[in-house]
Amino acid sequence: MRLHKLFAALVAVAMMTNAHADEPAGLKREFRAMPMVKMAREALKAPEALSDKELATYFGAYRRDDLRAELVRRGTLTPAEWVFVDAGAMHIGMRRVALICSWGYPMANQGAVNRTVTPEGVAEQFVYRDTGAQAHRATVYVYVRDGVVTSFQD
Repeated sequence: MRLHKLFAALVAVAMMTNAHADEPAGLKREFRAMPMVKMAREALKAPEALSDKELATYFGAYRRDDLRAELVRRGTLTPAEWVFVDAGAMHIGMRRVALICSWGYPMANQGAVNRTVTPEGVAEQFVYRDTGAQAHRATVYVYVRDGVVTSFQD
């Protein structure tokens, strides 16, 4: 299941906490401190105010048209990368930003990003876990070196 449905719900909740100033301040503060809620609140910013990393992360989660338009305006992805992003696919040779736009950024409860820094460069392992209702839960490991997908394991 795509994370965008979960984030859309969190955005709605975050918007409600902004709208109801009469809520107990302690509850509001505690709620705002939750990482997923922080992310949802940040996504309410205007797309042009987001960094490229934030923009890619939120687009991967929400698939909003305004986020896509900003990615296109900035030229963040190549036309070839958009083909894979639109298909929700990943391929060897695509850039890290395209991977995040396509599959989202692994969240703590669904995966992880493990990072290794060496004199030769930075290597990352993106761990994506399928947390859907299927009996078989696949885990895919995507390896990124210096910002480019180099291999994957499924």
